[in-house]
Amino acid sequence: MSAEKAFISTLIAFMLMLPTAQAQVLITEAWASKPVSKGAAMTAAFMCIENDGTVPIEVVDASSPIVNRIEMHRIQHQDGVVRMRRVNSINVAANQKVCLEPDGLHLMLIGLDEVIYRETNIPIQFKLASGEVVQTILVQRSLLEDSHQSTQ
Repeated sequence: MSAEKAFISTLIAFMLMLPTAQAQVLITEAWASKPVSKGAAMTAAFMCIENDGTVPIEVVDASSPIVNRIEMHRIQHQDGVVRMRRVNSINVAANQKVCLEPDGLHLMLIGLDEVIYRETNIPIQFKLASGEVVQTILVQRSLLEDSHQSTQ
């Protein structure tokens, strides 16, 4: 084997031994508020997005087969006024988690399909800036159930 081939083989072997930087995303505590009434145009969803990887992640889109569109929003309190603002993405640092909650970051599910009133689970998928897709299931429950559970 020539010196050049030996060098290339050694370089390739070394590169294969290097740990690869990647994100490991886990969605926990995923739930959606039951629509207030039949025919409601939208509802909200909440969860924790955990990044157990070594690189930050950016959630850039979300979709579901039973929702027309999903937007990422943040609640802001300014001068005694509560405002809901759309955000373009949700960033999660390496080895951190970001929780989407009723009074903070959350998802708005807009244009609900009729099936949402019959089903208790809503499939959802997130697209990351890396191109990776992460799927989860939102369990429907009322906001009152959540506030009751958090006070116990």
